[in-house]
Amino acid sequence: MNSEVVPISLTGTKSQGAVRFPVDYLGPVLSQAAIEIAYLVQVPVEIAAQTVLAVGALVSQQYADVSIDGRVSPTSLYLLSVAGSGDRKSHADKLAMLPIQRYLKQMRHEYSEDCKFLAEDEPRPRYPMLMAEEPTIEGIHRNMHENWPTMGLFSDEGGQFFGGHAMKSENQMRAITALSKFWDGSTITRTRGAKGESYELVDRRLSLHLMMQPIVAQGIFSNEMMRHQGILARCLVAMPKSIQGTRAHRASNVEESQILQGYSDHIFNMLTTDRFRMHPDDGSLVLDTIKVNQQSSAYSDWVDFYNAVEIGLLGKYESIVPAAAKMPEQVIRMAGIMAVMRGSREVSCDDMVNALYLGDYYLDSLIACDQEIRGSRELSDVELMVSWFKMFYGRTSKTEISSRDVLRDAPYKAHGRDKRKMQKLMGQLEDHGLVRVSKWTGQLNPRPTQWLILPDMMKVELEDDDDW
Repeated sequence: MNSEVVPISLTGTKSQGAVRFPVDYLGPVLSQAAIEIAYLVQVPVEIAAQTVLAVGALVSQQYADVSIDGRVSPTSLYLLSVAGSGDRKSHADKLAMLPIQRYLKQMRHEYSEDCKFLAEDEPRPRYPMLMAEEPTIEGIHRNMHENWPTMGLFSDEGGQFFGGHAMKSENQMRAITALSKFWDGSTITRTRGAKGESYELVDRRLSLHLMMQPIVAQGIFSNEMMRHQGILARCLVAMPKSIQGTRAHRASNVEESQILQGYSDHIFNMLTTDRFRMHPDDGSLVLDTIKVNQQSSAYSDWVDFYNAVEIGLLGKYESIVPAAAKMPEQVIRMAGIMAVMRGSREVSCDDMVNALYLGDYYLDSLIACDQEIRGSRELSDVELMVSWFKMFYGRTSKTEISSRDVLRDAPYKAHGRDKRKMQKLMGQLEDHGLVRVSKWTGQLNPRPTQWLILPDMMKVELEDDDDW
């Protein structure tokens, strides 16, 4: 390496966008809407599909749970959509949310009218707080206790939530646990010393759709607490390839789209014609239960999927075991959403087939996402090592370093005191001519134990380059 600058790439692997969303299997209403949004906005179809599926979950969760083999699950979903700046994810989300905003506008008007005629001693009606972008967990608890028992945590800037108060280091464990409980449909018990601050949240429902840029996603999927506490395993992830540079102008008017109008009317009518019911005592949702009949083809198709995923946990899905293990339940939830969206309380064979196609997509998408994030994470670890070496080399007269010194003094975040990982990182530096092995353990056990720090280490600039 004779050049003055040694480039290190920040781009990671190039696997992004290897999986395409089976948009035709979202069911007639959501499928047509997703295709239309993708066309009008010129956004990846995966992003458009995520936005309308999130709306479907938000609507369905307030009407019904879904049951198979006696196990009951909410029809709530947690979705993460990863797309870069300029990929028009916000515009797509805005179109998908039009019927929700229309519904909330009407409900707030009704609330204001009801409040006008209240006597002084009469309790105020429950405020229609359905959506939140950057709440605290305590805020969600309070809203579901005092106002509506169903909510959507939706944001086209998901980084605001993950960088906000709820996800600060001192709050993160509590927030993750609470979100996991909401996904599970568990009863949440809040016990506090102050009067009126202790209560139970029974049959409350929360769906989540956070859209974020790749750099935010990398931080989330690299977060050991989120990985190990199971919240990411509950998320359906789409990380499509960008279509920037291919979006020639189209003279289309979203306000004239009959498909979008039909979608908006369908969702709005579902919300206003058959309003969700609350228990008069504790404000909990009164929910129907959609059962999957064990004698139906929908059930046998799901069992085949379940068994295939279980076998794959030791093979194809080994790198995403926590999420893959939950995919059969995710499929049941999506099948329930399909049923509710067409006005039924019974999962049909078509509902299940549609959901199974979506389940296959999300499994493959999670594998691609894991490979993408893992590659980026490994590069970040190398970059940490390079930065540390430059400081080490610059402030001492030493030109050699031992494996013991690397494990003891180099950034813990890079190697985690793991000898194998440390050896791998040093091997990557060696491959690029930044260090050279100067001492081995011996012929029978040829592991390097000492490295010579080469002069090119000081020339490294951490910049975006495809040669790494």
